[in-house]
Amino acid sequence: MNLSIIGASQILNQYHINAINALDKINLQYIFDLNYSSSLVIEKKSTGKAVKNIEDVYKSDYCFISVPPSVRKEIISNLYGSFKAVIIEKPAAMNLSEFNEIQKLSIKKGFPIYVTQSRRYFSNHVLLKKLLKSGILGKIRKIKIREGGILNWKSNSDHLSKFINETDKGILQDVGSHLLDLVNLYCRSIGIRINDCSIKVNNFDHKNLTNDLFFSINGDLEIDMGISRSKMLSNLITIYGEHGQLITRSLFDDKLILRLNEGEKTIISSLLQKKDFSIESAFIEMWKDILNINDPIVRNAATLDSVKPSIELMQKVIDEINK
Repeated sequence: MNLSIIGASQILNQYHINAINALDKINLQYIFDLNYSSSLVIEKKSTGKAVKNIEDVYKSDYCFISVPPSVRKEIISNLYGSFKAVIIEKPAAMNLSEFNEIQKLSIKKGFPIYVTQSRRYFSNHVLLKKLLKSGILGKIRKIKIREGGILNWKSNSDHLSKFINETDKGILQDVGSHLLDLVNLYCRSIGIRINDCSIKVNNFDHKNLTNDLFFSINGDLEIDMGISRSKMLSNLITIYGEHGQLITRSLFDDKLILRLNEGEKTIISSLLQKKDFSIESAFIEMWKDILNINDPIVRNAATLDSVKPSIELMQKVIDEINK
């Protein structure tokens, strides 16, 4: 399968290109970026060729668009050719209106669009979803998530400035799009719709693209979420059920903690596939799933339909912030 790339982003350079290189069935053809030198960096790390003409990309079967969300819709609208699928970086869109336009473009142009929601493939989250579905906690009452201030994380832009760049991603669109997607998957696994709910925003630093945000979602269960660029938080997901709690990192980890009401505490390894499973391995699994390599029995690929509930939730939070 022939793949070309638009946008030589940081995450492409850090994770995606290594996953693409690891899959023999992917033939990377062309890399296009407005900054040609950025394309050359990817060219040196892959079999792809850096090009100065975006139309070269249209010759491929698959296209990966790894550009900021502010220009993504325009790029999709100008695509032509016979693409079997188009893949875009998360978030799928900055808001629901923009998402709906992208979904319409997918239908109009006749190719499916997948979103690189990589945390779906982190081994601790895969296992957590299975444990929830098993009913080990009984009725689920609450999901609490805290993620903030990653010490080794460096932004390419000034997220902490009071002068917000409207084309940039705030914490809700960046980290929040990952976490809301996980919440959606967890709730689906236990038969709960997350959109029949009310939103209460408890704290945020400024409107539009906030950097510190704490909010709750109240429906069939309570979801308490706090995400921050500037505050050090626990980086944990805790699921509260009638029989106890399940706890894991919101980021990648190899284990979960099961704490039952009786006081028993069990550490459960999430290394289900191989002992060296890592973030890099998760990206490989994601690309295999998106491109349906080896025909996975259970697909988890993030289609536009599957991420829409989380985008709708994100829009509700945006509306509350901007009231």
